[in-house]
Amino acid sequence: MIEQSKVFHYFRTISSIGEIIPYGEFKQIHSIFDRNINFLNNELIVTVSNASSYEGVLRIVIPDLDLPKVKTIEHHPGKIIINGYKNFLYEEEVGYDPSLPQMYLRSNTLFRELSNLKTIYLAKDKKYSLACLLNQENEKIPEISSYYSELMKQMNHAFRSLKEGNYPLAVKGFKGRGYGLTPSGDDFLIGFLIGLSFREHLEDRTVTNLKQEIYRLALGSNLLVNTFLFEAINGYYNSYWKSFLTKLIRGTGDVMVDFEAILSVGETSGYDTMAGFLTCCEMDI
Repeated sequence: MIEQSKVFHYFRTISSIGEIIPYGEFKQIHSIFDRNINFLNNELIVTVSNASSYEGVLRIVIPDLDLPKVKTIEHHPGKIIINGYKNFLYEEEVGYDPSLPQMYLRSNTLFRELSNLKTIYLAKDKKYSLACLLNQENEKIPEISSYYSELMKQMNHAFRSLKEGNYPLAVKGFKGRGYGLTPSGDDFLIGFLIGLSFREHLEDRTVTNLKQEIYRLALGSNLLVNTFLFEAINGYYNSYWKSFLTKLIRGTGDVMVDFEAILSVGETSGYDTMAGFLTCCEMDI
């Protein structure tokens, strides 16, 4: 038991805390990176970060936190306790809200903007990304490596299945395939679900059955992927995506800042997620 004299209250403000992080203790670490430490929360991941790069519904941001020394976290109303005795207090206003504003622009105006962004996206020609799937004028697979060539053949088949409305075959083709901690194919599916959630908001209609089908088939053993899929299907956009989509909806602000921020995530994760999103937005669903 920790003695009362050893309980310290740190009044440094938490800069952001996700609104759906449950109360309780998290003590099983999933993974550790330079700026993030991931804890298991049932079948999902709760992330603690010491960098204010972006916010999310399952993300806690405490600037300058010494991450290597973090072993456990506890969430109580108004505070986070690190290692059982370091108290970080927060006010209600730092809770991260992922919701989007009401529609300002007509959808045809917005989709023209997305078409322009697609042109910019394709011009970047990001190596090892799935951007080439969207380039209908050039179906030739870039000759980077034999592995990449074979991977892209599989991805192209999955992409065609998606465009034809064969969602089970498409998900099977994308799931778990590609590079990275979150494989490229999974990132694409996450982006596609983000697109579906966005279109529900945009078009004031529901595609619940389609979202649930893709989500159910896309779930696997990768808990980080599962967490991002969970956020995508529920419209729990992280702050990069929320800012990007909000500016699209309002038709104001420099959307390119957020567009570039999304693309900067991971080695190709941002590009692959954007590929799924742009694909969803141009499909007849």
